[in-house]
Amino acid sequence: MVLELSNIVGTAIGDFINYALAIVSVMILYYIIKLFLVGGSSKEEKGRELEAQRQAWGERFESWKEKKKRKEAEEKKKQEKERKRLNVSPIKENLVGAIEAGDEVLALLGKAKTNHDRDKIISLIKGFDKEMDRAGRNLRLLRRELEGEERNYLTERITELEAIQDYINNNCGRKLPLMGPAFWSDAQSLGIPKAVKEVRAMCHHLWNKIDQFHG
Repeated sequence: MVLELSNIVGTAIGDFINYALAIVSVMILYYIIKLFLVGGSSKEEKGRELEAQRQAWGERFESWKEKKKRKEAEEKKKQEKERKRLNVSPIKENLVGAIEAGDEVLALLGKAKTNHDRDKIISLIKGFDKEMDRAGRNLRLLRRELEGEERNYLTERITELEAIQDYINNNCGRKLPLMGPAFWSDAQSLGIPKAVKEVRAMCHHLWNKIDQFHG
């Protein structure tokens, strides 16, 4: 919808500028005819007047051309920015889903009392991992369309994402203690709440990096 509106605006601007250029051309032709049809001036004076008028309208014509080129460049830049925003939107949504799963893990860790609660925590960690997998797939799909610096930038983000996944699995999923009266204290001694907070911060950082990609 945004791209369609942008295209409509761009077309309208282009049509307006083309119309203005046509008017300029007609005015130039009008003054040329007028100079030759209206008497009272010498041939030299007519020539000077014609040259002055031609120079004045030529400058206006060049000004319109520059404005048209500038508008077209601005419109192209807007469309490219919007295209990038739409392309990275699913990746950002995946990261938000991962962060929300981390929030739920932190909330449940401190009040877990049963094996069902522990299973829920494990499920949330797996949910986090799935969201990160989706983000990785979407990043790789987007990277296929790019070259040069943009492609390298997304490769770095993929490496960063994979490091986050390794960190959460090594420091949370595989260390979660068995359910018992000391579950919370055991989880704290193993550094699980701290690791989840660190992972959430990493995801926020990665989200910002992805957001910067579309400017």
